Amino acid sequence: MKIRSKHKAKSMGRNFFIGSVGEPTRGYDEVNLERCIKYKCHAMHQNTTQKGVFSKITHGSILFLKFKRQLVAYGEVVNYSTEENEELSEWNYVAYVKEWIWHDKLDPQKGISNYGVGEATKPGAGGQATIKEIEQAFALQKMKEVDDQSNLYKQVKTEIGEIEMKEKIDGHVKLLETNRNLILTGAPGTGKTYLAKQIATEMIGCNPEELEKNEQFGFVQFHPSYDYTDFVEGLRPLKTTTPGHLGFERKDGIFKDFCERTLIEAEVEKVINRFIDRAINNKTTFKTITGNEFNIHNNGEHGHHLVSVNRLDGKKGEDSYFTKKHLIDRVRGLKKGELKNAEDFWSDAVARKIKFVFVIDEINRGEISKIFGELFFSIDPGYRGTIGAVKTQYSNMQDKANVFDTALGFSESKDCGHFFVPENVYIIGTMNDIDRSVESFDFAMRRRFVWEEITAKDSQIMFERESWKDEAIKRMNALNDVIYKDKDKHIDGLSSSYHIGGAYFKSFLTTGDDEDFKNLWKLRLEPLLKEYLRGMPNQEDKLKELENAYRLVDKKESADDIAKDNG
Repeated sequence: MKIRSKHKAKSMGRNFFIGSVGEPTRGYDEVNLERCIKYKCHAMHQNTTQKGVFSKITHGSILFLKFKRQLVAYGEVVNYSTEENEELSEWNYVAYVKEWIWHDKLDPQKGISNYGVGEATKPGAGGQATIKEIEQAFALQKMKEVDDQSNLYKQVKTEIGEIEMKEKIDGHVKLLETNRNLILTGAPGTGKTYLAKQIATEMIGCNPEELEKNEQFGFVQFHPSYDYTDFVEGLRPLKTTTPGHLGFERKDGIFKDFCERTLIEAEVEKVINRFIDRAINNKTTFKTITGNEFNIHNNGEHGHHLVSVNRLDGKKGEDSYFTKKHLIDRVRGLKKGELKNAEDFWSDAVARKIKFVFVIDEINRGEISKIFGELFFSIDPGYRGTIGAVKTQYSNMQDKANVFDTALGFSESKDCGHFFVPENVYIIGTMNDIDRSVESFDFAMRRRFVWEEITAKDSQIMFERESWKDEAIKRMNALNDVIYKDKDKHIDGLSSSYHIGGAYFKSFLTTGDDEDFKNLWKLRLEPLLKEYLRGMPNQEDKLKELENAYRLVDKKESADDIAKDNG
């Protein structure tokens, strides 16, 4: 028997299929169902007239077993074959599954309705085809209806959630790349800071656990006392040798220091240097566009770097030696795409500058005009780089050229003190919609950012790997629908900006049992909602309505029962 596939499934690329038991309009369904059960497969006769999209089934695909008009089981494809064998004879179009997960193990003929399969079928198979490919969302719903407790269902559900999360992050990344300045806004607890760091991780290309220490990442949280001297530059106390005397010196603030590091790190020679060093340390193997492999490593005998098979200058069959400077010049001359798989840091770093991401958490809590000063001009996406250079407020205290002066071509002391925001610096701000400081956020600054709202439902994606996901979503949605569902159904004075975000659940829940959810209400949600309702008429009644929604209490349940349960 010839097997067409033995490679492992990719978690990020599953397809979903429905296989009818037997050929439609024929009468051997029950016999073939027994065959499918015995051999853990879906078997199709070689003379079946409408085989459908059998050829698209791959290792890791999810296959439903359709008996008459019901979906009775699903399984993960592990192998498939089109050659005759002794076991199945002419039923040789076979897709084998790891196991069938049945809707009813005691009665394999019992299943769920396949209603909606017509609309969910992808192009490529006729209405009477034996094998049909179906849409992902429909397939996941039907897996849930057949058996939502199987490990396979949970695994596929998690995979799909991760794909959706990756797609959302990619969308944010493209938005930031295009506009350079992005503000994530929304209700408290919607994971804006977490998302900002995920965006930064994706743009920089580092591991999440390494982000905080990465030189291409900067982070600050604004607050009411934060000002220009903290952010750009200012005077800082300086200890002197004279007892009782205190001096001052000019110091760069966190953002200026970050931008200065950006300019230094982005110099092409340093980029290539780091690329070569990492290629040596990681023993990276590269391919040219013709498929020839080579690598770079130290050669102690010659004291130089060795290209083991020299493809860079066209010679073949011999090793060549370069000084590091010579090798840098060779790499500098390469064009994007001339190396196929220079994945370790290379990417297209020579063709464009490395990306640096600076996150300003709770950006609206600071007094923006006081913090940014003349940088209102420099951070504008249209004035990035040297075109947006300005002299800072303390430029008269600088008598030596800084990296910004040098980039502008200034070296004299009278021309010192310039600053600009480099083109490869990307800024992400986060802010809560309900903060009163939102209303006073400078309109000039608003125009320099694109705004993306992160809703409470968006934040539910952080539950993907949690065992309590479904219960948390039900309670969260019910609670938020009472706070604000639409203009006709909401608590007076509240809006969607007061919705409860997923972070409140994610940061508190552990086991996800009833006691866990009760404690979440008492210790986190109830105190917060009391603050939202403070000063409103009928505050206690509204709070009870919110509690009932959170506890998924039927309106018919009496207040006495609720009180008894709480006790």
